[in-house]
Amino acid sequence: MKDQSFYYRDRYVKYLPFPLRALLKIKLTKNFTQKLLKQSATGRICQYLESLIPEDKVAANIIRQHKPSALLISAGTLHLASIDLEYLKAGVRIGLPTFVPVISWDYLSTKGLMLDKPSRLFVWNEAQVEEAQVHHGVPREKTAIIGATMFDQWFRDMKPSLSREEFCKANGLRAEDPILIYLGSSFNMVKNEVWLISELKRVLKNSDMEKVRRTQFIVRPHPMNYKYFSKFNVKDATILPKEGSLPDTASAFQLYYDTLYHSHAAIGVNTSAMIEAMIVGKPVIAICTEKYRATQTDTQHFRQLLGAGALDVAENIEEFPQVVKRLFSEDSKKEKRDQFVLQYIRPLGIKKSSGEAAADAVESFIG
Repeated sequence: MKDQSFYYRDRYVKYLPFPLRALLKIKLTKNFTQKLLKQSATGRICQYLESLIPEDKVAANIIRQHKPSALLISAGTLHLASIDLEYLKAGVRIGLPTFVPVISWDYLSTKGLMLDKPSRLFVWNEAQVEEAQVHHGVPREKTAIIGATMFDQWFRDMKPSLSREEFCKANGLRAEDPILIYLGSSFNMVKNEVWLISELKRVLKNSDMEKVRRTQFIVRPHPMNYKYFSKFNVKDATILPKEGSLPDTASAFQLYYDTLYHSHAAIGVNTSAMIEAMIVGKPVIAICTEKYRATQTDTQHFRQLLGAGALDVAENIEEFPQVVKRLFSEDSKKEKRDQFVLQYIRPLGIKKSSGEAAADAVESFIG
């Protein structure tokens, strides 16, 4: 993939057979092996060999036992370690209608290759239709645009459970001063980002605007990257939730919504939580640093956010206070954010649930 970060290429080396992994580690053979793997002929040979491998017997037997009318396969990844893909292969070979929804914004550009093509691939938007064609060879007629199902819950009629004063009192914050929420990224994206939060707080203290200097942080670590925050201690920065969690219960989701609602803006490196903040109507500041270039500005999915003009961008840490200062005066990106949410997340209309659109597409296909 020419326009994708080498980070993902290197990450998937571990899934190669041992002889190829060994050749990639030897200086004399590394360049030749990389060139060999990049050849389209190599890809066609691998696909042919994969087609000769029979479907998983357990998966096929389970499908035949239950006799479903169709299969909806929610594969978390598309590499060969995914058992879900064995069900897709079995379903395709048995002749059942098969449906695969795109789960995440980087699903088609970083999660592996879709070798067996479903009857319909449920994509979020027109950009993913193109990704499916270019990267996976899924014809346009086998894709259906339904929007982003993973964000459906954010379009419910949500309201804050606490007033600003109540929320701040409950969480040790000052109601009279601004709040920014830092949205943590996964371990794969950033590893330890505590240093970045500390630096952002430091440069805010040097601002020529008192309101900026008094700005507080809510830090929401990624639930799978919480270990670095066990001894977190940065002044005017509060971790919420205290132990790190997914918003997978009504109370946890409400807390997440409340933190976004009562924050002036969100900050992040590269996380889909940025989109959640946009849906709630909050500005999003992207901190661009050379340290995270390979997993941020070099990645295809993050560049879609940048290209839409939906982000307020700090090109470096020292620029961050000026971006915050401008936001306190004017939210200049609001129209671009709203447009991005409509085109990228809800292309069938802001009121149209992606889950309902998927159900309609399945019913229409199987009659």
